Amino acid sequence: EVADTTEWSVAARMKARKKAFNSVSANKENLPQFAIDKEYTFEFYDHMLDFGDELALNMGYPIGKIGLAQATDGQPLKLTSAHKDPVTGELDSLWSFDIFHESLFPYAESALGGDEN
Repeated sequence: EVADTTEWSVAARMKARKKAFNSVSANKENLPQFAIDKEYTFEFYDHMLDFGDELALNMGYPIGKIGLAQATDGQPLKLTSAHKDPVTGELDSLWSFDIFHESLFPYAESALGGDEN
């Protein structure tokens, strides 16, 4: 069974997740897995995504920040949650939204042929 970590610090939750998934992997188990009779919540706290002057991944020392605008041709980041139908195997979107950043605009404009330079 997976411990209830809702009151734990972020570092303690990360350590507990790592331990649980390492155990599953080492034992070649099928658990932990999602149960349809439970409610799940998730946090977005990825410390690498930087929304500062440009949309970038902050890889830390020695790599630094890597801008995402050119790699995505100016397309926004899409966050989506989906449910897989157990009968058909099809994914049904629960919600989806795009994250735009002003640093994406010049690349999006260029990709659409709006850049005359």
